[in-house]
Amino acid sequence: MALVRTEEPSGDVVAATDLYAHLRVDLIGGATAPDDANDIAALQDSAVGYLDGASGILNRALLTQKWELRLDRFGPCIEIPLPPLQSVDEIRYIDTAGAEQTLPPVDYRVIENGEMPAEVVPAYGASWPSVLSTLQAVTVVFTCGYGDAADIPAPIKQAIKLMVGEWYSKREATVGQPVNELPLGVGALLASFRVG
Repeated sequence: MALVRTEEPSGDVVAATDLYAHLRVDLIGGATAPDDANDIAALQDSAVGYLDGASGILNRALLTQKWELRLDRFGPCIEIPLPPLQSVDEIRYIDTAGAEQTLPPVDYRVIENGEMPAEVVPAYGASWPSVLSTLQAVTVVFTCGYGDAADIPAPIKQAIKLMVGEWYSKREATVGQPVNELPLGVGALLASFRVG
């Protein structure tokens, strides 16, 4: 199995102004952003990267993004990772003659599982087609994520603010100072959103 992001999410999970307020950053002279706005944006990117996508600890997608799940063959059902699933856009496969085919949407059914990974199964009375015995013979293209920033649950946004706040206040490593993996409260905020 291989999982490849083909369309990156765009936008910020937490609005920059909300981060500035959380960090209590003073805006001087009517400025709309502090001098270290780029550093704060980079910290948010790091926090989101820690949580989001195939390598994130939540095993889910936050902002809308597109992925390909590549499998060697069809199984009884295909589990679509990185919930919440927005859509299965296409299922392609290499047939036994070596030609790439697209499976008609009427030949499969998507079973939504809320906050858990969705599943794709053959439609009633249908079965998966035979595929060439080769690596990555089946490709499922799907769109996932909560949507835009307004759709992301508040506990996830609060966890990101806490992470950015901790990293912002401790930008330099200090010898002898204990370092926590996550700031206090982040684990509790995220516990119900972890998949697997």
